[in-house]
Amino acid sequence: MQCPALEHGELAFNATRAFYRPRGIISPCLLVDLLCYVLQDVRARGRKEVLLNLTGISGFDSPDAEFRRWAVKRWARAANGEMRVALVLNPEYICPERSGMVTAAQEGLHAHVTSDEHEALEWLDVWRSML
Repeated sequence: MQCPALEHGELAFNATRAFYRPRGIISPCLLVDLLCYVLQDVRARGRKEVLLNLTGISGFDSPDAEFRRWAVKRWARAANGEMRVALVLNPEYICPERSGMVTAAQEGLHAHVTSDEHEALEWLDVWRSML
């Protein structure tokens, strides 16, 4: 999976979670595939939380609800109900109806979407404090 215009970024880890912050131009389908791989890798390494900051990504318009549902279902399968996923997106990529988050809940994916990385980290911290 190579995309010459994308700096894949490093998958970083601390004791409890993973962080992924890719930058560059990518197609929406390739981004979905890339994030599936990242989620599977994070899960295989035993982490239960991941922050995906996609604010450095460009190359496509905000996807429609059908595409969002398809993408989230793939990510839910990759996470296998074992992870909490915080997505940081540019505001124009966040669906006002939260259709992706509805699908996430239906598919058993514990997810949160925001345009603010600090809020995403707080959401992950709240989950950990409840365990």
